[in-house]
Amino acid sequence: MTSQDPGNRTTLAIVVKNAGNTYATPRIKGVQASCTAGPKQAAERFGQKYFGPAYIGVVETTAKTNDHSVTTWTVFADAKAYAWCWASGLIEFKGHLPVEEGAVAFASGPKRALERAVNVVSRHGLGASAGKRLVPGIPEAKDQQDGMTALILWVNWCAEGPAAHGVVFSADAEVL
Repeated sequence: MTSQDPGNRTTLAIVVKNAGNTYATPRIKGVQASCTAGPKQAAERFGQKYFGPAYIGVVETTAKTNDHSVTTWTVFADAKAYAWCWASGLIEFKGHLPVEEGAVAFASGPKRALERAVNVVSRHGLGASAGKRLVPGIPEAKDQQDGMTALILWVNWCAEGPAAHGVVFSADAEVL
């Protein structure tokens, strides 16, 4: 079962079993991993496959017993984050929806996976916007209506692409 810990991460508890020098995890939502190097490596591989770029790491949570064939692990991944933009086209990310008036939320997903996905499809700022991400077409828009049209077209285009590691672009961008 996945949950959110106080460190603003998603956690998942898994069991790794040793079956004749192969350490294997259970199948969860179609994902399973095994490794001959050790139980930690099997848990890490599972986390990488299950969470993709949102994966952070694993910690053993097994109570010390004489049964070395079963270990339990907590797998850590980024918590859910949101992406939104302003009328200028500037994109921002946070672990919560924006409360500021004028922001338009357009995507959500695990923080690092979301940032990576938006980075790939957004425009890299130049000049005063250097180092920032912008929604393509908004900075050139002649008014806010054209800017909103550019945002909707871009978000719809992003939403048509393959979903990657839990990142969802909402074709129904919401003005807050």
